[in-house]
Parts: sequence; C-alpha cells; structure tokens
Amino acid sequence: MQVRHSVFPEMSPTAANAVFDELTVVVGESMTPGVDPASSWAVHEWTERRDEVLAGWNVYVAAVDGEVEGFITYQLIDLDGRLGVLIGVGCVRPAYQSQGLAYELNFRLLMRALVRSRGRGCFIVARMLNPAALHGWRKQVHDRTRCYPYLGSGPHPGRTVERAAARFVEEHEATSVFDPTTGVLKARHPAGPRATRPSGSAEVDAYFRDHVDVDAGDTVLMVIDINRRGLLSQLGTIGNAARRVLRRADHDRPVGAPR
Repeated sequence: MQVRHSVFPEMSPTAANAVFDELTVVVGESMTPGVDPASSWAVHEWTERRDEVLAGWNVYVAAVDGEVEGFITYQLIDLDGRLGVLIGVGCVRPAYQSQGLAYELNFRLLMRALVRSRGRGCFIVARMLNPAALHGWRKQVHDRTRCYPYLGSGPHPGRTVERAAARFVEEHEATSVFDPTTGVLKARHPAGPRATRPSGSAEVDAYFRDHVDVDAGDTVLMVIDINRRGLLSQLGTIGNAARRVLRRADHDRPVGAPR
C-alpha cells in the first residue's frame, strides 16, 4: 500500500482535477455501492464541491498497486485557541472496508496534526453521516470525556471539548440548526435516501436511530480532543491495522505480479 499526501491548491489545475476524478469513483463505490454514478447522491454532493475542495483542502490518498482504494480530505483550522483538524470526506472502497485502511489514513492525519501542534494535541472535527465512521473514531479514544457528543451512556463530554464544539458551530455553522444536547446539525445536507450500515456499536446505532434522520439530511458534529498520550496508546492498534491492509493487498495481487 502506498499513501501520498497532496495539497490541492498547490497542484496544477490539470493534476488537481485528475486526482479529484479518481476520488469521485471511490466516493460512489464506497457510499452508494451498486448505484450508477449519475444517480448517486454521494457523487452529486461531492462533485458539487469540486471548486471548494480544489481551492482549500488537503488529502491523504491510499493506493494498492496504483489503484486508489481510499482517501481522507481535511483542513487545518484554529479552534478555541488550539489546532483543529476539520475532516471533509473520508471514503474507502468496499473491498478494503474493515481491513485497517481507514485507520492508516487517520493515523497519518493525526501524526501530521501532532507535529504541526508541536505535540500539544489538537481537536478532530467532522460532520458525520455514517454511524460506522463515528464509531471508528470514538473507539480510538478511551477517555470519553474527550469525545463529543454524548451518546447516552458513560461519562459526559468534558468542558473543553464541549466549548470547542460550540465555538466550531459559531464560526462554521452559524446558519445551521444545531441541537447542542445531541450534537445534531439538522438538515445540513439535501434530503434524500441514504443507506447506512450498522456501526458495530449498539450505542452508536441507537443514537443514530433516536436522534439522527440521515434521509432528512441530518449530520452529527463530532469533536474529539486528541493529546499525545492518547495517540501513543493507539500505536499498537494502528500497527495491526496497517498489517491487515498489507495482507489484504498481497491476497488480492495476481499470482506472479511484482510486489
């Protein structure tokens, strides 16, 4: 597996558009599998944001044997006096879901953020439509006081992460209808049918069932307070995830193909 980092505004228009088109295929296959791209709500929303993405977003792209299998876009922002990592879109092709590729991309992103923050930590911020993605991030953080929103059990979010969520809404979602109790941004996206798969967490699935109407365009504001200790505690998990990706790549490689 190869992971590359790109800054869209620093690329030539031709190169940037070529990368965007590669990512568009992954968006369609991962979020609306089996649907013609012309009819995919995910592809439609993604391509409508082409100018915005190319003008100001960064991306990590994971490829296996030259084929793009997953990516994550992000921006670095100031949030409540600390570094914030705003995640845009993260997608992995179905064949590589639950294989560790998303962990690898997330880890690369976290390491870059921690270096940028000089080890002081950062906030991870994302608008979540996918229960599995929300669970994937939360299960990497053992201290639930560093996670927003509250899902209904366990410790409540701490004041630091709650204040960061409120500040993000003030600065980036001022026109949105936001419920601070549940962390839901109402009708943030255009309405339309969206297929979601179980997250693997009964708590997360119950939260989405009770509070989030994804077909109406609702999305969840996730904020996680990441510190150096928390990241270092996950190095073993990330390493195991990377090995799973490599094993899957070897399994899928045609017999006799170069490594």
